[in-house]
Amino acid sequence: MFKKKLSILLIGLLIGLFAVQTSMAYDPNWEENQKKAFEKAGLKPGDVINAENWQKIEKCLPFSVVDYVKKGEFVLTIGEFKYDYSNDEAYEKMSARNAGKYAIGDRDQIIVMATGEDPEYVQGRPFPAIDMKDPQAGVKLMHNNSLDKMRVGSYFNVFDVCWISDTGGLDRWLVGDDYLYFIWNRPDGKQVPNPNKVRRLSMTYIKEPFDLNGAAMLYHYWLDGSPERFVQYIPALRRIKKMNVTDRSSPFFGTDFSNDDAGGYIGQPEAMEWKIVEKTTMLIPMAEWAVEQPDVFQELPGGGWESPAPSKFKWGYEDQYKNEKYNVSWMPWFAKWVPREVYRVSMKAKDPYYAYGDQELVLDAASLAIVYKIIWDKSGSYWKTLMVANRPSQRGQRLSMTSQIFYLQIDDKTHHASACNCGGQRAQYNFQTRFDWPKNNPRIYRDEYISTMAR
Repeated sequence: MFKKKLSILLIGLLIGLFAVQTSMAYDPNWEENQKKAFEKAGLKPGDVINAENWQKIEKCLPFSVVDYVKKGEFVLTIGEFKYDYSNDEAYEKMSARNAGKYAIGDRDQIIVMATGEDPEYVQGRPFPAIDMKDPQAGVKLMHNNSLDKMRVGSYFNVFDVCWISDTGGLDRWLVGDDYLYFIWNRPDGKQVPNPNKVRRLSMTYIKEPFDLNGAAMLYHYWLDGSPERFVQYIPALRRIKKMNVTDRSSPFFGTDFSNDDAGGYIGQPEAMEWKIVEKTTMLIPMAEWAVEQPDVFQELPGGGWESPAPSKFKWGYEDQYKNEKYNVSWMPWFAKWVPREVYRVSMKAKDPYYAYGDQELVLDAASLAIVYKIIWDKSGSYWKTLMVANRPSQRGQRLSMTSQIFYLQIDDKTHHASACNCGGQRAQYNFQTRFDWPKNNPRIYRDEYISTMAR
């Protein structure tokens, strides 16, 4: 009798597990498609690419990253996903209902097709089908990318940024908190009160080192896509200063990053000119633990979701990860590189005072997560390469690539780099994420709030 009940229980568990996997999966052919990507790249899982065989990845990476491998600075270990790395099926179906509902306005903003007016609310991707021949395909793709970031409701993350030199290794670092609140594409599909007509809110607060403690930045992104409001609290002056939005392209507290580099690009799609260059197969960076399974977030008792305990970063400047033959201080030894179908998208700021010149993004075609940004200066000379490893996050039946595990910005003019750790563990710091957390709400995104955060 006991054995019979145990058998029934096991069968039930297997059926339940299969049901969860089926409902989570978006692409039933993901394994076959991954196999095709490996064939196009001419690689297989477990391959190790270095200065001796760099030719194997010459067509699979941005030119700058190929050069890192060729010079012996980077060693790439090829990995494969053990799950379907795309959004969940429910999100894709919901987005599909937007077909023909929206268009692009005269300022490259989203408008309602039937009325020509700016929408009060958008749920899902506004442009579920991208026609590569459409001259507006680039801006539509980036609006989809922007909406995808919003589907967690709100985002809270502890992060650091490390200055890394090729000679001294880890020079110094700062630690801070990131807060974002999204008005569109809410996880429950319900609109929230929006008296200030904003699309999203963003706040960054610096906690370490002591001389930066209390510094904070606040952004209001307007509903109509017009230039955002940007203010900064400067503790030394005890004043809030209104900043020019072109400061988004200035260095982030003296690092190699700019404010716009978050998420690959976190500015308004309306601020840039976009063009899809091609759809191709490239290697994307991913943390070794994230190719095995997505981070399964736990529901918090008071509401919201929290990421699991973080895994350890392994940077090239650490003694235990140094390699005498192949290494640079900012080599991410914990990274795996996976062949994926991607979009290459060119971008150029409409504002002539924006510090960056031409730029190019690489987006994973399924998840639309940004994985590379190549940056030229205003004279047209190549300048920097940004790499982004995104965090596959499972919350119940939702799967998205909304947040990140790490960023790496390499300045090839100065041969210096900055790394942002935001989804793992470094030294005494654990970097975890909270989605849709009730304490992260629109009431905190006020000038008077950022001036008192250090208290």
